Amino acid sequence: MPAARPMMVVAACAVVAMLMAAIAGDAPRAAAAQDVAQPAPLKPLRTAASVPAPVSSPASSTFADELVQATRSATFRPTVDAFVAALVAGDAEKGIGLVSPNLLKSAGRDTVRGVLRNQMLPFFAAFKELGRSQTIARTGDGFGSEGFVFYLTMVPKQGEARDFAVYVVEESGAKVVANILLDHNAFKASQR
Repeated sequence: MPAARPMMVVAACAVVAMLMAAIAGDAPRAAAAQDVAQPAPLKPLRTAASVPAPVSSPASSTFADELVQATRSATFRPTVDAFVAALVAGDAEKGIGLVSPNLLKSAGRDTVRGVLRNQMLPFFAAFKELGRSQTIARTGDGFGSEGFVFYLTMVPKQGEARDFAVYVVEESGAKVVANILLDHNAFKASQR
C-alpha cells in the first residue's frame, strides 16, 4: 500500500504545476491545474475505534483530488490546536469536550477522562512550543468517520523534542478528536 503524501508537498506541487503551465503559455493546462473537483468518496476503514489508521490515496486519485484534500485538512487543524491547548492548560474536561462522541460512548467517558489525566496531561505539562515538523495524512475510524491525522512534535521546556499524532475525524458535521498517540513518529511507524 503506497504511503500517503504529505499535504504541504501536494499543495506546493499544485502551485508549481500551475506556474509552469502559465509560463509555457499553456492556458488549458494552467486552468486545469486551478480546477479543483470534489474528491471521490473514501471508503470507510475497518479499524479499531480507538486507533484510526491512515488512509492511503487511491491509485485513481488525481492531482486535483490531492489538492482538495490538502485544502480540506486545514479545516481540521483548529480542532488539533484547541485540543493541544486544552491539554497544555491541564484542562481534561475541555479536552473531553473535543473527543469523538462515538469514542466516548464506545470506550466510556470515565476511561477517556482517566487516559487524559494520567497520560496526556503529564506529556503536555512540559510543553514549551510545537515543533516545526508536521505530516498530514487522511484517516478514518471504525465508525466510518473520515478525517486527517496530524503527526507533530512537541518541544518541551527541557530535553529533546517528542513526537505525537492527533487523529481528527468529522462526525455529524463536527470535527472531533478520534485518537492521540504520544511519542509516535510517522516515519518510524511506516518502517514497521
